[in-house]
Amino acid sequence: EDLNSMASSSRMSDAGAQEPDTASPCEEPGSAGSVADHIQFRIVYGRNSKSVSRSPQHTVRELKREIEEHTGVVVPNQKLLCKTQLRDHQTLSEAGVKQGSKIMVLAIWPQSSPATPQTAEGSTEHAWDPTPAAEVWADQERHKKVLESGRPEGGWVGIADRQVPLDDNQSFIPALLTQARVKVRLTFKPELQQVWLGSDHSTQKVPYSSVRGIISQPIPASPGYSILCLSLGSGSSQLWLYWVPSQAVSGIKLRVLGVQSLL
Repeated sequence: EDLNSMASSSRMSDAGAQEPDTASPCEEPGSAGSVADHIQFRIVYGRNSKSVSRSPQHTVRELKREIEEHTGVVVPNQKLLCKTQLRDHQTLSEAGVKQGSKIMVLAIWPQSSPATPQTAEGSTEHAWDPTPAAEVWADQERHKKVLESGRPEGGWVGIADRQVPLDDNQSFIPALLTQARVKVRLTFKPELQQVWLGSDHSTQKVPYSSVRGIISQPIPASPGYSILCLSLGSGSSQLWLYWVPSQAVSGIKLRVLGVQSLL
């Protein structure tokens, strides 16, 4: 099976577009691949996935060329993750890809690229990652006051300069702060197409479709954590989250914005 249907399936609506998938990243299930001497694994791009079979000697760069052909994301803008980042010179075997592994495709757009992708009709869709503001958010007074209240207990350990895919069974990110300095848990509700921000007293429900863009900046004093901004509606309304584990930023974007934000 090849990648021929990945591009078309990524443009389908969420309903019925994704194949059932229960494997965790780089998990090796008990059943072996159906093609002798080949590795059968799954490529995940946004909300869509495809099962493929390749030789263990197939290189990562060769796989990236196939992904470029069928998704439009050029090789230099691709980052492939399977527990760790896959390097172009590695074979699939050297990269640790096994039967049943899952490879996550991240599209990394350079700052010189257009900040807001366009649809075929020319209308503006979700902004994947607009050019970061020149001013450091953590130095701005409104953000500084929130950060000075400290990092909430019970959160994840932050990792700087690295993106880690969210496991399929990871439905929430705990111990974040809002701009009102309220501790919340960010919960993904894919069955409702919503993201929830729940505190001890209330829950704010945000439809995925209302999120027009997501941008972030690491906190200089604690680079393992970031400030995250969700632009809502027309973009005039913003929802700020603090002490977001930096390694989870791309995973949040993929969960909320999905593949359409990359096309």
